[in-house]
Amino acid sequence: MPEKPDKRKLEEKYIQLQLLDAQMQEVERELDALDLQTAEMRGLVLAIYDLGNVKLQSDALSPLGGGFYVKSRVLDSKNLLVNVGANVMVQKTAAEAEQILNKKITQLEGVAAKLTQNLQSLVAQASQVQQQLQSLILSK
Repeated sequence: MPEKPDKRKLEEKYIQLQLLDAQMQEVERELDALDLQTAEMRGLVLAIYDLGNVKLQSDALSPLGGGFYVKSRVLDSKNLLVNVGANVMVQKTAAEAEQILNKKITQLEGVAAKLTQNLQSLVAQASQVQQQLQSLILSK
């Protein structure tokens, strides 16, 4: 007659597997957020490029946030105001602003690569724990 597996060991492995699953879900959420930020920055790079083709004194809609806009006019399409922190604005050329955004995109991609490696490691650990759990269940 087969022996029952050690119930305590089974519970420990199951809890360990649940913790790894929770960590994987958190890393996936972080990766999704990074993907969203990266996509927004890429869209901003395109918007800056398109702004260079806008004629001066053209009508525009300027976002206030939360889906609210105000009618405005384009007075300068070559220079932008960039928030550098603490609501301090610095004038940058469109090319400088694109460089700033591309640098941030590169940084975000680096963080995403590290998170992806972390996720792969967690998946490998979870697979190992799952195999250990199965062998405990099937052991005599």
